Amino acid sequence: MRNNVFFPTLMDRSLSPLFDELFQSPWNGSKNKPLFSMPSVNIAEHEGNFEIEVAAPGLDKNDFELKVENDVLTVSVNKEKSEEVKEDKYTRKEFNYTSFKRSFHLSNEIKSTDITANYADGILRISLPKNEEVIKNKVKTIEIG
Repeated sequence: MRNNVFFPTLMDRSLSPLFDELFQSPWNGSKNKPLFSMPSVNIAEHEGNFEIEVAAPGLDKNDFELKVENDVLTVSVNKEKSEEVKEDKYTRKEFNYTSFKRSFHLSNEIKSTDITANYADGILRISLPKNEEVIKNKVKTIEIG
């Protein structure tokens, strides 16, 4: 007969959350946190452009794909990495998949033909220049001296 201290049964509620988290479907995530998440994004407006920063450490600039189609900017990554180590009595093979897609609707304020991007220090920075006509037509507040 097994001792429940060493061989917990499936009915043991003290370990149930541990098993739920270990065997949770990667598409559903757990109740507290998803297993796969989108990278954090900062969006800032400057005088002549908007800037999007995507936090994506551990990638290379060639891992990203940026497209503009029908006034939608899409940032996506699909990276697959495998590593195999062979020793005398065993072989270890590891796989790593990184994948995400973020889309941003572009207003008529953005000159989509002049969008640029730069990846450094784990952050993808996308510069979205404003149309000059929009910049000229902005209301300017004048201080009275």
